[in-house]
Amino acid sequence: MALQPKQKQLMASDFRKHTDYPMGLRNNNPGCLVTNNEALRFPGYRGGNLGFCVFKNASWGICAFLWYYYRHVQRNPSATIGSYIKMYTADTRKYITTVITSSGLSANDPLPVDPATITKIMRGQFEAELGSKEYADLITDEDILDGFALLLTLPEDVV
Repeated sequence: MALQPKQKQLMASDFRKHTDYPMGLRNNNPGCLVTNNEALRFPGYRGGNLGFCVFKNASWGICAFLWYYYRHVQRNPSATIGSYIKMYTADTRKYITTVITSSGLSANDPLPVDPATITKIMRGQFEAELGSKEYADLITDEDILDGFALLLTLPEDVV
């Protein structure tokens, strides 16, 4: 039996009506994932906006982000923080600096698989993607915990 997300999931952050926030937040997609065939299968996927995914709430956006992260680790067991970040941006130096400052890791460290360290990496990526720590901090710890819990409930056609 799959672990079910906390009932509190219904209270997950939903930023779709905040037109003054960066697009990643407005899309409930703090990792700024692009729309593709894989994203369409996510239960929390609600459509696209200028090529980026829109999710039901921030926890679903985090769940999708985590799914892509873990899939990258499985496919690239020797990947480092630096090689992983190069997939996300052309401005690698600034992005890596933000992530390593947030996580306490170095660019040459292997990608971790423990939730606590992944959360630190996510926080750094959200800061880089959303443009500021202030916006990234709008993603609550509860949103992140719910994202991890939702990951365990994904249907087989997604995993």
